[in-house]
Amino acid sequence: MKVNKVTREEFEKHVTEAFDEWTKRSQKEWTTNLGNFNKDKKTKDT
Repeated sequence: MKVNKVTREEFEKHVTEAFDEWTKRSQKEWTTNLGNFNKDKKTKDT
């Protein structure tokens, strides 16, 4: 059965790849630079 023209196998592969990428990226400590939206606070350029 296909949903949105995607097979179950294609969906499972996509989910696995997405979670693998999420796991990899989650290991990094991220910072957020809000630029002009954060005028009240000093921003740290990295």
